[in-house]
Amino acid sequence: MATQYFLGRGTPRDYAQAARWYEAAAETGDAAAQYITASLYERGTGVAQDLRRALDWYARAGRQGDLTAQEKAKEIARRLRGGD
Repeated sequence: MATQYFLGRGTPRDYAQAARWYEAAAETGDAAAQYITASLYERGTGVAQDLRRALDWYARAGRQGDLTAQEKAKEIARRLRGGD
């Protein structure tokens, strides 16, 4: 459902609803959903922008072996320390 809401396929596009569905999937341990949830928090798409939550979700996906998420977590951590 998350992707349908995000893309507006078969339902009106609704980023907030998509974010809720992605985060629910992320909570179950789905690494892809964790990465997407992180990116939504990073950009503020469908949710309030929150770099700390983005970092948390990227880190969770990274711990499951997502190399891109590991790099994004490092990038966000630098931004939060004021290094970017």
